[in-house]
Amino acid sequence: SDGSLFVTNASAADRTLDEHPWGGTILRFPPDFSAPEIYARGFRNPWEIDLGPDDEVFVTDSDVDKNPGDEINHVQSGAHYGHPFVIPNEPGVHPEGFVDPVFVGERESVFLGMTYATSARLPEKFRNCIYVADFRQDRILRVVLGRAGETYKAEDVQPFAFVPSPIDIVATGDGEFFVISRRAKQLYRIR
Repeated sequence: SDGSLFVTNASAADRTLDEHPWGGTILRFPPDFSAPEIYARGFRNPWEIDLGPDDEVFVTDSDVDKNPGDEINHVQSGAHYGHPFVIPNEPGVHPEGFVDPVFVGERESVFLGMTYATSARLPEKFRNCIYVADFRQDRILRVVLGRAGETYKAEDVQPFAFVPSPIDIVATGDGEFFVISRRAKQLYRIR
């Protein structure tokens, strides 16, 4: 709400630290576009970013190395989200000092587009949810969030729609969704 611009920046390294200080970060540019700040770090390939309630920042993060499962993260200023030290869906690996994802998809998931839908025109169970485009699984997932301290956790995750190779999704104030498909080369409207 202050006019800041958030920008995702991937890491150039799969399992090592990026040499560039902006690698694997979310950058925040102030409204006057003066010096950007590193808002959060520890991402492999943050793909989509969206604002939720109270302008809270959410981002998808794709891990391209053997794809252990893509993430949805609630991004908090100054936090570290684990890359390259934490691998999603890796049993028994949980180093301290990193923020856990809100949700980790199954192996081979590829989360590209994401939107936080808040329209009062949506039925209540479809309102205030994250919708994420899973490119490899040909579907849109609806992720219901619940508070977990200062962050969120996925309370329920269900398929919402099946679209071939969805790349991006947006929600409108009218309660509609638009999804672009790479394979079908079409724009779908979901009401």
